[in-house]
Amino acid sequence: MFVRPLIYNIILIFQAAALSSQQTSLISQAARDPYFVNAAYAGLEGTLVASAHYRNQWIKLDGHPKTILIASHFPIYKIKSGFGFCIGQDQIGLHTEFFIKPSLNHVWKVNDWLLSGGLQLDLKSLSFNADNARTPDGEYSNGQIDHRDPELSNVDLNSGFIDLGASIFIQRANYKLGFSADRLLESRSTKQGLPYKNSREFRVLGLSDFEWANIKVRSGIMLYTNLNRFQTDFFSNFEHNGNIFGGLHVRGYNGNSMESLGITAGFALTRKLQLAYTHEFYLGKIDKGQVTGSQEMGLYYNLGRAVGLGKAPRIIHSPRYSD
Repeated sequence: MFVRPLIYNIILIFQAAALSSQQTSLISQAARDPYFVNAAYAGLEGTLVASAHYRNQWIKLDGHPKTILIASHFPIYKIKSGFGFCIGQDQIGLHTEFFIKPSLNHVWKVNDWLLSGGLQLDLKSLSFNADNARTPDGEYSNGQIDHRDPELSNVDLNSGFIDLGASIFIQRANYKLGFSADRLLESRSTKQGLPYKNSREFRVLGLSDFEWANIKVRSGIMLYTNLNRFQTDFFSNFEHNGNIFGGLHVRGYNGNSMESLGITAGFALTRKLQLAYTHEFYLGKIDKGQVTGSQEMGLYYNLGRAVGLGKAPRIIHSPRYSD
């Protein structure tokens, strides 16, 4: 009988930990749109911004993580606020998570400081695909599925969750700092075969922007933590004349472990649309024969003009330019 030990190990890890591992979608290109990691950023670009991501992580690993994300946000000037949403799907092993996260934030301007605070609703559906699970002692002949394991269900399972996140984003000149907390309610499922807990997670984002000649540079650090473990991501990106861009990042989980080195490159498809690609070289301790690098694609749209201010005034052209 063919047994997929890596898939089985992934299942056991998730079941034993009650699925309380890191639950935030990992996006290497978050510096291009901080809304992915801080909902209070919604609308601070002053225009409509939208993006889509596909991430394929640790490609050789059977049951490796896959992520799809679509997000958009824009300002609501009349109430000094911003609105945004994120729709996504995370898949690892035999578990698939689908979520919708709408958010609303309010913006205050104090002298040279810009302060934004917001809330994000987290609506999640989690499912377990029992049909594809395999155990060493299971029975799978003649269409029968019996894992013969008390920890695993023989039928597909799903459960829904509602949770809440909060975030703050501070900006002054070319410096930005964001704090966010996810899954504050720690909603959970005790369903047989699908134990799950929405574990709280906190993020800190620091950004510094500067411009030299026609090159814009953004450098910073991203910190993920549940107050027991920490993951850091150091990055530096550049953009030349709005047409081509790229960057480097290094991610690690603690002082003794570096997870990956990433290289990003991209270019403008049109004046409002950009395409980005990231390749990550795996630096961790898992055997390189079982796990290799990760890939990520990102598509970014920026309307490039103010929205929500009502109908623009009629433009009266000078006769000099009328012909």
